Amino acid sequence: MRCAPPLRSVRDGGHAAQEKQWIADVGLLTLAVPREFGGEGAPWPVIYDVIHQIARVDSALAHLLGFTSLQMVSVNVWGNAEQRQRFLSGTVEGRWWWGNAVNPLDTRLIVSATAGGGYRLNRQKGFCSGTRGSRMMTVSAHDPETGKPVFAAVPTAREGIAVNEDWNPIGQSQTDSGSVAFHDVEVRPDEVLVRGDSPYISLCTLISQQVLTNVGIAQGALEAARDYVTQQGRPWIVSGVEKAKDDRLPHPALRRDAHPDRERRGAGRARGTFARRCVAAGRGAFGRGSRAGCAGHVGSENRRTLRGARR
Repeated sequence: MRCAPPLRSVRDGGHAAQEKQWIADVGLLTLAVPREFGGEGAPWPVIYDVIHQIARVDSALAHLLGFTSLQMVSVNVWGNAEQRQRFLSGTVEGRWWWGNAVNPLDTRLIVSATAGGGYRLNRQKGFCSGTRGSRMMTVSAHDPETGKPVFAAVPTAREGIAVNEDWNPIGQSQTDSGSVAFHDVEVRPDEVLVRGDSPYISLCTLISQQVLTNVGIAQGALEAARDYVTQQGRPWIVSGVEKAKDDRLPHPALRRDAHPDRERRGAGRARGTFARRCVAAGRGAFGRGSRAGCAGHVGSENRRTLRGARR
């Protein structure tokens, strides 16, 4: 898979349609879909590692893949058997990208109940990452009558939905995280997702935060700086060498073993890896109905991770 050069994508912005197609073509959209629905059913540490590797080249694309994977979790946890079959199998067969309008801090979007268990959506929601160019989207809205939130999955192209091209940030300019307007949008009864009683629901926030943890570009930026110094950098005029990489006092980007932030970077990676394993262990333990199993697995993995960081 190829990606547009990061600086160009940040500068030009717009919608990364071609890059998203490449991601879909190599099968990455199905990583978080359970195998019973035709997906890869990959463990979350593996998914996070894929997101992290893409972020080293283009953090916006990593953000998009991470948020599509996150919607698979929402459907898998909140959906009933029929919804899981329809939405998750559809994602695999149709290679659907998913967007979202679920920002919990934005309470403008409201719903009103209709006969038969459906709803109508009105007003707007901001920070809707990945919605432009998506086939489906998850939606969270406030019901003024009950005071409770309503969660649903609807087609992005449904009548009354307007995906606004108003995302103009500093940085990740291709995450399509603008606003979405809803004008009397129908939510059918079989599209409403109802919170179940699975303890795994408590891990959803941790999964989403780990997605954001792994879209950082610091490691890729350091590697790019090292490549620049070794390939294009000029040595100090009195160094007596022809190339910057041959200087006895090299640029910090070249000093793999003596870089002042090496230990902190190693500790950060260890914490990130440990957090990934905690999520995976928690999911497995909840599936077995054993919190003790979760604690034991996390403890052993933690010791191995920290030993690796010290090395």
